[in-house]
Amino acid sequence: MIDAYQAQCADSLRRLKSCRNTRCTVTFFDRSRNNSDVWHGVRLCGNAANLRNHRARKRATADTACLTASPESARPYSLTNLGQPP
Repeated sequence: MIDAYQAQCADSLRRLKSCRNTRCTVTFFDRSRNNSDVWHGVRLCGNAANLRNHRARKRATADTACLTASPESARPYSLTNLGQPP
């Protein structure tokens, strides 16, 4: 109890955080300079979250690319229209 009181007085209690990963239950002390850590370990929890976000962004750009493509540009070329612009 005394340690918690001293941490609150020294404003270091705000550095006690829980991991942002929903499947993780670890509570950690943020030792970063600007108090910005969100995972207890980047290799364990951060890597999986970053990979999920990357894949979601990649899917979103692929979906928008499919929606913006015109049907004429997807037309296959034949020998009759090979030299003509679409």
